[in-house]
Amino acid sequence: PAVLKAMRAVLPPDTTLLPVGGITPDNLGDYRAAGANGFGLGSALFSPDKTLEEIRAAANAFVKAVEVN
Repeated sequence: PAVLKAMRAVLPPDTTLLPVGGITPDNLGDYRAAGANGFGLGSALFSPDKTLEEIRAAANAFVKAVEVN
């Protein structure tokens, strides 16, 4: 989030920032507070070895994090 905040300070205000890598439900709010407009999600949401239930639980955790933040 610190790098995102630094980018936000020098880029035009209407620049869309979509960070990727390391985004989790627990830190999503920090990225949002630093100026993220959205997120790219990877292995925190899906990996081939996860069961459908694990993927569903991860997706639900991200939805809740977005709703709170």
